[in-house]
Amino acid sequence: MRARIPLPALVLCALGACGDGKEYQRHLASCDAATAQGLLATAASACRNALEIAERDSYPEAKHSAILYQLGRLERQRGRFSEAERLLRESLALERRQPRQNAAAIADRLLELALSLAGEARWGEGSEVMRQLLPLSDRLAERVRDNFANVVRNYNLHLRSLDQPELSLNGMR
Repeated sequence: MRARIPLPALVLCALGACGDGKEYQRHLASCDAATAQGLLATAASACRNALEIAERDSYPEAKHSAILYQLGRLERQRGRFSEAERLLRESLALERRQPRQNAAAIADRLLELALSLAGEARWGEGSEVMRQLLPLSDRLAERVRDNFANVVRNYNLHLRSLDQPELSLNGMR
């Protein structure tokens, strides 16, 4: 059985717009380098360019999800919480659609989404995201687990200060 390539992708490839992945890889490398240097706007621009290439050339959903996640993290770090939320929700939806779901990838996206919602002081929505994350928290990388514990503490503090104890994350570590 042959793979079906969408007509727009075929037209783009016929016009020479379909690359060998080098441009995509160059933008990803630029994104990573700028992120490591703390140049978040430059990193976000490079990631956005990589995302455009992935969409234009019909890259697999796993690559779309990875770049959406990376860009969502950058936008959260830049304080652009609503854009981060949009990107992270899209990445999360792609991960959940995978035939073999990656629990660690889903957990990472849920944690970033909770942080973005906290950045907008949307504590109630964020606590629901944290509740989805709880059964997956053991899938977080060890270096991220401390961050998870801090996020739980901060959510609980804010929910208590807002007199919304019913939303607190009691029982979470």
